[in-house]
Amino acid sequence: MKKLLVFAALVFLPGLARAQYYLDLDALTSPSTTNTSSPGWNIDTVPANTGGANSPASASQATGVSSPCSGAPSGTSMSMSVTTSATSTQTNALFWLWLTGNDSATTFVSNRWICVTNIGAANNIEMDSAQYNLTLGREFMFGWQCNLGGYWQIDNLAHGWENTTVACSWPTGWNNVITVGHRTPGDTSCGGVACNNYDKLILNGATYSINMTLPSETLLYSTSALIDQFQIDISATSGTAQTVSYNVDDVNFNAYIPAPPAHSAGMF
Repeated sequence: MKKLLVFAALVFLPGLARAQYYLDLDALTSPSTTNTSSPGWNIDTVPANTGGANSPASASQATGVSSPCSGAPSGTSMSMSVTTSATSTQTNALFWLWLTGNDSATTFVSNRWICVTNIGAANNIEMDSAQYNLTLGREFMFGWQCNLGGYWQIDNLAHGWENTTVACSWPTGWNNVITVGHRTPGDTSCGGVACNNYDKLILNGATYSINMTLPSETLLYSTSALIDQFQIDISATSGTAQTVSYNVDDVNFNAYIPAPPAHSAGMF
């Protein structure tokens, strides 16, 4: 796996510590392996893992690419692009970033700028964050996706996508998406296990309170990690080649220890 260039800092505020990752996507190196579980970037195209019916014809990642949309958030007109091509129905590709773990973190905030090309060929725009908590033996997966033509949805590792009340609208160009989720230490209120709490969705500055829960899952790995990831779902007509590019820029991933007071929007 190529070395990942990430700025990481532990920031101390009154009564609050924060493991903060700013992902300089113009400088990141691309993954050298596929379908692995290793620190750095990983690409997964196995249908059993991505929820697709077939593997894509190709899946690739490039950094420092020219922005395909106007108004690039960084002002540099450069971004990271992950691209999937498909010639069969329902092919998905998952691009996930494995960061140093922190089992003490309880609130997870991801702030991303996203631009999608050929969006008419896609059926979902997915973005997730997760904590692999070795201390508790639990995986806290906060899955979010814009189900095009429907609603924003949430999922954990295995529950299945569940609608929120927020309609999925994806304007042309760059869109800013902030997702906020948390876990509560000692909680066993989701069928005897800790809950994933899906708190807020902030879309281009508009805040939506989600306040939904799903159970956490048994940790499948023997290590701690923080995860931030993106997935492209293509529902192409069989035999008709389709390519969708998912472009991301200015990504900030924050893991708070403990939670910001009342999950205040001012904290992120």
